[in-house]
Amino acid sequence: MRPEKVEQVNAMEAKLRDARGVCLADFSGMTVAVLSELRNRCRSQQIEFKVFKNTLTRRALREDLREPFDRYLRGPTALAISQTDEVAPARLLTDFAREFNSPRIKAGLVAGKLYDEASIKELATLPGKNVLLSRLVWGLKSPVQRLHTALSSPVRNLATVLKQVAEKAPGA
Repeated sequence: MRPEKVEQVNAMEAKLRDARGVCLADFSGMTVAVLSELRNRCRSQQIEFKVFKNTLTRRALREDLREPFDRYLRGPTALAISQTDEVAPARLLTDFAREFNSPRIKAGLVAGKLYDEASIKELATLPGKNVLLSRLVWGLKSPVQRLHTALSSPVRNLATVLKQVAEKAPGA
């Protein structure tokens, strides 16, 4: 391999190693204008959209992922890489494909695990991480809050009755 190719592979290997979410997409049939729009949307969400040769992508993948990814590295393939959000590339590509009928998602890598096209599209429909965490916190908080209300209710009622008795008999 030529030195510039080695540098490209090493750079891509570092990006893939540090990535939280990666999607492989078939971008064939996309016009330059549509591809530019996709790149702009990726850039605005801090997702790197990169067209990389399949053979170099294979070399950049971890050893345990090379064989499973091999069947998806056929034809024109682009990588959407996010360093911050696991599902952001899948969500962006799914929404974009719904609007423009391309690109077609081939597979994805989320938290180090390989997912096929159907699984990636299913992950893309889930609410965001912050929404899921807030729902979890609310679900955990709700029973505790109800218990607190039920336990404090008799004490509050007693205090109200005592206050009303004290108001009726000021000298007592």
